[in-house]
Parts: sequence; C-alpha cells; structure tokens
Amino acid sequence: MVPLIGPSGNAISSQPLLVISTVGTSLLTKQLRLHDNTDGWDKRILDTANLTRPEIDPETKAKIDELAERALSDLKAADVGRRRQLSAELNGLYGIYNGNLAGSSRDMHFLQATDTYQGRMTAEVLREFLRTEGVTADTYIPPRLSTVDTEAFEHGIKELIRWCDECIPGYKDRGYQVVFNLVGGFKAVHSYMHTIGMFYADRITYIFEGSNSLVNIPRLPVRIEDEALLPYATYLLMMEKGYLCPVSYLEGISEVVIDSDGSHAFLSSWGQLLLAQLKRKKALSERLLEFPYLDYAESFKEDFRRAEVGDRIRLQETLAKVSKLLSEHHGSLSGLRSDPGLQYEDLVNSRHGGRPIGHFRINDSMRATCVSVPRGSLLLRRFGPHSIIERP
Repeated sequence: MVPLIGPSGNAISSQPLLVISTVGTSLLTKQLRLHDNTDGWDKRILDTANLTRPEIDPETKAKIDELAERALSDLKAADVGRRRQLSAELNGLYGIYNGNLAGSSRDMHFLQATDTYQGRMTAEVLREFLRTEGVTADTYIPPRLSTVDTEAFEHGIKELIRWCDECIPGYKDRGYQVVFNLVGGFKAVHSYMHTIGMFYADRITYIFEGSNSLVNIPRLPVRIEDEALLPYATYLLMMEKGYLCPVSYLEGISEVVIDSDGSHAFLSSWGQLLLAQLKRKKALSERLLEFPYLDYAESFKEDFRRAEVGDRIRLQETLAKVSKLLSEHHGSLSGLRSDPGLQYEDLVNSRHGGRPIGHFRINDSMRATCVSVPRGSLLLRRFGPHSIIERP
C-alpha cells in the first residue's frame, strides 16, 4: 500500500505502524553541563561510548546514570519543540506523527540501540518517556553491536538482520506498515539499516540537518536473483549455523555474500540479508537440499513433499545445523547429542537394521527420525509430528 501524503508532506496511513528507531547516545551527552566538561566528563563519556556495563568503572557508570535520570526528567518537563531539540530520535517520531505522539497509541515502537551501557541507557530513557506518553515501546539491542571493532560490529549487524527477519514479517502479516526512523543513531548503523529497509520497510524517514522537516524515502522494489544463490544454498545455510566453508566449495559466488580468510568462508552481513530473503522464496522449499553426511529414505522424501512450505524451510535449516555438527565431528553423533536445541536421543525399543533409531527436534511440534549408518552418515527416515515419526 502506498501511503497518502498530507499537507505537511508527512505520510498518512490508515494502517497501524511498526516503527523501528535507531538510537544513538546524544541524548545523554546533551545533558553534560559546563562544569562537567571542565571536570573532563565530556572526554570520559566519549572514551567509554563502546563499553558494556561490566567494563565501565563505578564512577563513570554513576555519571551515566545521572545523565540518564536528568534526560528523562527534562523530556517529561519539556514542550514538544524542546523535546525535539533534546532527542534526535524523538525529533523523527514527532515528525512522523505531525507533532502529536498521541496518534501512535495503536502502533508498536522498537528502539534499536548499540550493545553498550550508554546505548542501553539511552534506549531505556526513551522507552520510559514514550510509555508515559501512552506509546507502546520496547528496546532491541543486537548482541555485541558496537563500533569498538569490525568483528563486533559485523556480528551485531548479523544479529540485527536476523531479528528483522524474525520480527517484521509477522507485523506485516497483521497489516502493519513498517517505518524505519533513522533520524537518531550512528552513521555506521544507518548505512546498513537503509539497505535492510529496502527489503523490510515500507518507508524510511530522515530529517534535514538542523531542521524539523521530515524526509520520507519509499521502499524501492528490490529483488534478488534466486538463480544466483540457489546453487550455493546448502553451504549458505550451513554457514548461517557457523560452518567454516572451504572457499573451493563456493567457486563463482558473489563476493558480497561471503567473507573469507583465504581458505575458509563465512556468511557476510549482506549474505545474511540475502539468505533471509531466499528463505521466503518458494524455490528454497521445492526440493530437499543435499547436505554432507545426510541421506534420505523415500519415506522421508515423501514426508517432505507433504509438508507445508514453512515447515520445509525450517527442516532445511535444521538439517544444515545437523550437517555442520556431523562435519565438525567427522560423522560422530556426539555433537548432535550435546546440542541443546536439537535434543537428540534414541527412541526407546526402536531399531532399524539392528541399529537404534534416533530423533531430533525441528520445532516444538515436529521432529525427524534417523539411523546412523556404517559409513558415518545419517539416514533420515521420517519427518513430522509424533504421529508420523512413530510410523515404520
């Protein structure tokens, strides 16, 4: 649905909104007074911007807590104009709602911050303020997301992409329009959120520097070419589960999809995003993928053909994890037995060809049965709810 545009240039929609706002830390630093800077707090706050709570010394933590309390108090006491000056994030939200947050009572807001003490405290202040205004709001902190180093940042971005893929489609299915509010937050995160928004958001909002004028960027019709990724789907799914894939297995793949140390490859942030889109395509559920150490009985193939599309994709994701663990343990079941998500164990008094029949978890209602065969692989026998896997 293309949003209508009102007289002020802001988008108007009869749909409820899911608003995801990137959060920085300027709300805290704006609370520093002249005497604070004289005492060197401006530098100390800057130097500790990427630290988590356990890493911050007690004195600095107390100062950050003081700034957070001061910020919340100021926001509650201020008028709309002052609030927009104090918080870039609120400046964007007030722009979306034409200066009146009361219009967002049926909407859902997520405040996405860095995994740092200052980032968390800023998001919590904004969450508490929005809730006092009658807005339904929560925080989302991608694990390890910070600009302390490239590894932590990329790990956090991958977690952010995973969360977007798990969270946003459910809202869209319920009729929500998705808005990325990128007025606040860090430029490094914005560069990724803008591209992520091309796949998940209906529009992205900015505000011109030094003004309250909202800029709405509509979603572009971005499409990925399934044919470019499907030949590598097996290893893409395995890499998503942490598999270090020999680069020789990925000859011809686009460099943007993977990162490499020269010998092994792992999924890049963009690869994570593209794989998430591929999972939503019918192509990934049309046939069982061939995974290392896994073989399929005809009964298993038939169960796959009868399953719903969503269950097929969830199965393929689980098989990628099973294959990854078997590859790492050279066919041994020890990795499967120790993984808490798979919950692998043998069925009581059930054997096939003299060997025990094992089973592992796909989701809360579905499992797969299998038999370990002499050459070190698993023969998958049945897939589905208990009523199916208990059949011969």
